[in-house]
Amino acid sequence: MNALRAYLYEFGHIAPLGVHQVKRLAEIVDAEDGRLPKTVRLCCREILAQIVQLGERLRCLDSEIARLPRQSRLWPPPDRHVKKCPQHLPASPSSSAFFY
Repeated sequence: MNALRAYLYEFGHIAPLGVHQVKRLAEIVDAEDGRLPKTVRLCCREILAQIVQLGERLRCLDSEIARLPRQSRLWPPPDRHVKKCPQHLPASPSSSAFFY
C-alpha cells in the first residue's frame, strides 16, 4: 500500500491511509485522464495485483485457521501447557546467562 501511495504522491495524488482505500487508489490508477504516465500506471497496476493476491492468500489462511479445532486456536494455551518464566532475569544483556 505504501509503495502505491508513494507512486501516486509523486504525481500529485494524495491518498488517505488504510487498506480500505484500495478501491479508490485503483480508480485513480485506471483513470484515462492522462495524469499518470503509462509506465507509472503499469507499475501501480502491478502493485494492485500484489495487494489482491495477498488478500486472497490471507482469506485462504483465515479459512484454514477457522477449520482448526477450537482448542488448538487458544492463545495463550491453558496453564498446564505454559512454561513458567524465571522469576529473575539476568542483570544485564552482557551476562552470559542472557543468551541461553
